[in-house]
Amino acid sequence: MYAVWQGILVEQKIEGYSENGMLEEGRKVWAGVDAGVDGFVLTGRWDTENGPQLLATALEQVGGMVPVIVGIAGRDATDAVAQAKMAEQYDVDGLIVSLPAHLSGEAAAFFKTVAAATNLPIMIDNREGVGTHLLEELFSCKTIQAVKGYTGDMTAMADRWANRYRVLCGDDRVALEGLMTGALGWIVGAVGMFPAEAVAVYRLICAGRRSEAMEIYQWLMEMGRLLERRPELPDYLALAGAVA
Repeated sequence: MYAVWQGILVEQKIEGYSENGMLEEGRKVWAGVDAGVDGFVLTGRWDTENGPQLLATALEQVGGMVPVIVGIAGRDATDAVAQAKMAEQYDVDGLIVSLPAHLSGEAAAFFKTVAAATNLPIMIDNREGVGTHLLEELFSCKTIQAVKGYTGDMTAMADRWANRYRVLCGDDRVALEGLMTGALGWIVGAVGMFPAEAVAVYRLICAGRRSEAMEIYQWLMEMGRLLERRPELPDYLALAGAVA
């Protein structure tokens, strides 16, 4: 039931799956699978003219080797439901649903509406600060299975909801602390271009080898800061890989 909500899930922006970018995104997928990632999270806008085709291309690249989860960021519940139904047609493995900021006062109704419209397992994106009271309100929504958190210390959330919701860390900057305090996985953002290292951090923590995990994680954070300063770096690395 909860198989997709664990381990290392690497985010990829769907905009990268264009006709020209297909080969490069394919390389990223194959590198991730070879490194042992547990799945991919595809983010972007699905209501564009070429959204469905981009999703189909991305799924073709993954080829069923690992689960594929789709990020849903609708303008309102109707928009989110439409995106969820589109994703369902393509046999994705789950959804990560974001709450529109302007609907913060109607969060329960929003998530219940989306959950009622699909049989796909759902993770709540907690970027807007979903509170304990909301998770209690959603307790009976069986398709809502997991929470994507952005704080380092996951102890309280993981302890309270261990028997109901899976908790994963969604912020690279606090992922190490999150994994050490109860998060069951890491949704990897910018540093996902180094999948082997992210997988190593997760597996070392699971094995209790925290000092080794910390060394690799610190290197990843250095790479993350470098990517912020040099956004063109992924293109250079891709070119180097293509030449090699």
